[in-house]
Amino acid sequence: SSVPTELVDRFIMDYLVIEGYKDAAYQFAQESGVQSSIDLETISDRVEIRQAVIDGDFEKAISMVNTLEPKLLEDNPELLWALRRQQLVDLLHQGRGESG
Repeated sequence: SSVPTELVDRFIMDYLVIEGYKDAAYQFAQESGVQSSIDLETISDRVEIRQAVIDGDFEKAISMVNTLEPKLLEDNPELLWALRRQQLVDLLHQGRGESG
């Protein structure tokens, strides 16, 4: 059986958004008629949040999330806990590297 075109288009749009391809997402939306479930204007901010997490700058990431989606961490305490836990792990690794 074949996969419905709508589903494939939705996967493509999700990929473009998740990977931060803002211009491509706009173009794809125009050509396919598929709209993203998020505001495409926030893609750059989302990429910056992801990069802050990758860089270990959890305070910046949390601050940006609170600015972009004020209730997200409040409504998802497990996400805030995961960020804080990773921040602690990174601090412990840094401390171990300095003393070792």
